Amino acid sequence: MVKMKTWIKSSLPYQTIFILILIWLFTAAVNALLIKSGFHTGTTVFFPISIFHGPVFHWNGLPYAILFIALSYTALKYSPRMTCLWIWAAGLSLIVAGNLMQGGIEKAFIEPFTSSDIQYYHDAITVKNCNSFLGSFNDIQATLQDHSRTHPPFAVLLHYGILKASNGSIGVISTVFILLSSLTLIVIWHTVRQLGGTTSRAAQFVILFSVVPAFNIYSAVSLDGIIVLFSALWILGAVLILTNRHTIGGMSLVISGIVLMNVLTFLGIFLIAVTSLIAAREVIIHRKYWFVSACGIAIAAGIMLCFTFRFVYAYDHFRALMTASHLENPGGFLGITAPLTYIMTRLEDIYEIALFLSFGLLGIIFSPYHLRVKLSDIRDDMSALFQAGIITLLLMFLVGAFKTGETARTCLFIYPFFLPALRSVNDETLRSSIIFAGLQTMIMQLCGSYFW
Repeated sequence: MVKMKTWIKSSLPYQTIFILILIWLFTAAVNALLIKSGFHTGTTVFFPISIFHGPVFHWNGLPYAILFIALSYTALKYSPRMTCLWIWAAGLSLIVAGNLMQGGIEKAFIEPFTSSDIQYYHDAITVKNCNSFLGSFNDIQATLQDHSRTHPPFAVLLHYGILKASNGSIGVISTVFILLSSLTLIVIWHTVRQLGGTTSRAAQFVILFSVVPAFNIYSAVSLDGIIVLFSALWILGAVLILTNRHTIGGMSLVISGIVLMNVLTFLGIFLIAVTSLIAAREVIIHRKYWFVSACGIAIAAGIMLCFTFRFVYAYDHFRALMTASHLENPGGFLGITAPLTYIMTRLEDIYEIALFLSFGLLGIIFSPYHLRVKLSDIRDDMSALFQAGIITLLLMFLVGAFKTGETARTCLFIYPFFLPALRSVNDETLRSSIIFAGLQTMIMQLCGSYFW
């Protein structure tokens, strides 16, 4: 009995999780009441899931749910003996099986590219020439589909390049996206190792990220699944610098993460802001300038790329950014034009990221006993990484970004920032959080569809 009580206390903060669920249900109820009363909240009744085709139970996904459970059990059992390559394969299998619970191959890996007529794919198939599309992007940006017009042209050109190389095969583009996004798992493994974790612990973190709802649902067949790879590379580089291991290599990863993320999304400014915050902290506290140099080199490289695109291909990246910003908020700052909508959509943005993290991990974040680190300690290098990521994202929400929600997908890049925060959880808590996240993901995958 004593052993059982000890396990219950040490595995997960169940009381905290219960309170968080109650807070979510209360906020969702208030939101639904406001909508029913005729107020425009800018959200849906399925708060905080902004894009949700359901609830609907995917009966033909049940066999894949059984496969998901079997794979999870096997991965957990044999993870202490798995190499980086094997645990990557296990994580990839969990992501594939999780998505198949949506109802099979067509629903999981084809329709996210082709359905609803507003995907990058629908613009990519109209591209005749790469250079001409790039040169005309500023003029045609507002006429493109919802996703394409709020991203740099390279998002469409990535789809176009893969489609052209594969003779228009959607199966190939889906496979390429899954493989590219799954490389994040390898980066996670190496990051945990650099944080001092054993190979067994690194393997368990890979399994954890594979079954976290946000990563399992959105990493497979969305552009954001590739973007999160660059965020993870940045985290690995930052860890290398802050732990004084391979500083030049760390700077290379930080710079690469910033530049590559900015090529595919205007939200790449997030990594620039985070790097600036960490750079300021490093100068003030430690009198170190590695992050200052990395940020400066990345910005300089970005400016050079922008000028190259402008004068060689006639594509103006800054103009495209301004156009995308206007298209996202045509009526101006929501806090002034629609205060209620602003407040409720800000809550939606935060709650959706929290929900897709899983209630288990969210409970750990709010439980110092289970977390075993002080996240508010700015002098702690790893806590500072988490702080910089969260503060930057909250500031982006504050200024009105992500008006349409779906932040679990569009802000998928934030999830690697939880890794430094979770670095010290004990093995029992880690295993329990994997099981909790896996069960939540299985329920979410079986009971709804999230792509648009």
